[in-house]
Amino acid sequence: MADFCTNCGAKIEPDATFCGQCGAQIKGTGSKPKAQSQPTQNTPQKPTTVAGNSGAAQKHRGLPWGTLIIIGVLIIAGAAFFVFRHARNSIKNHLPSRNSNAVVANATKPQIVPPAPVPPIQPPAIVFPTPPVPPARVPRGQQRKAPEGYVRKQPEPFPAIPPGAPVVVQATIHNNEKSITVLLGHLYIYGMATGGAASSSPFASGQFMQATDAAGHVAAELAFGESNQNRFTTGAAYTVIGGVSITGKWDSFHVMYGSNESPGASNASVSFTLPGNSLVVVVGTASSQQSISLSGLQGLQTDAIKSGPSANIAMVIGHAYLAPGAYTVVERSAALSGGQDPNHMADLVGVFTFGMR
Repeated sequence: MADFCTNCGAKIEPDATFCGQCGAQIKGTGSKPKAQSQPTQNTPQKPTTVAGNSGAAQKHRGLPWGTLIIIGVLIIAGAAFFVFRHARNSIKNHLPSRNSNAVVANATKPQIVPPAPVPPIQPPAIVFPTPPVPPARVPRGQQRKAPEGYVRKQPEPFPAIPPGAPVVVQATIHNNEKSITVLLGHLYIYGMATGGAASSSPFASGQFMQATDAAGHVAAELAFGESNQNRFTTGAAYTVIGGVSITGKWDSFHVMYGSNESPGASNASVSFTLPGNSLVVVVGTASSQQSISLSGLQGLQTDAIKSGPSANIAMVIGHAYLAPGAYTVVERSAALSGGQDPNHMADLVGVFTFGMR
């Protein structure tokens, strides 16, 4: 006899024929029920009941508890799997694909546009007009005179200097020098003079005008150009050289000059007319003389001068802002030291006008 049911594992009584838990027949029991007559094929078989245990057998007939627990666990696991899979598919459907992510990333990525290159700032081009033809030379010892009946128009006061108007950057004069360098500007004006009977070369750069002494030697010279350096050569023992630099904006540029090449020359003058407001720069030189001065222009400011007993050769640079009108500037010179040869004396004065709007 078995102590436990072979079907459900429940403990059984020693004399039990059926399991009180599941109702299964106990195998290997000592007493067996009497043989039942075999039912015919058409007669249904009646269920066998055991007295005293039939209620328990009917009450507990069905699947074992372990099987029910396993089935319950499988059902719960299946439901959880279904819910999880449904949730994952729903989330996946709402998320963009990897390719669409790339497209969106590319679409939303800001485009970096490099800045446009800044063109270099070019200084204003300076156009130098063709210098006027110098007036015919006056015979030695004579001065130009205004025609009879000519009445000079009185100039009007000059208004305030506008921004960007032409200005003098630097003016300088050196005795016993043959070369010079001035501060940078847009236009440069130079002057030179010598003392003694010796030949001299023109300025190395720029357009120039000259005055010769009675012996035919170059005694004084003026020049203008775009280089801030200039020089000349001479065999004379005494020299003077000066320069002035101009910057700013102007609409017109004109040059006039006057000279006196007569023996013992002591003056020279230039008459000119201004059609509009202008900066006027005056440069005067006196060969073989030590004293020099300028007059005739109201408000003329002296920028540099070599004049007096300590000056071997005289020279002066000045400027003024003038309103439209007619003007005359006069240069006067003198020899302060004895023994000067009048045949080597010459006066040269130049007027450079910068017209403004």
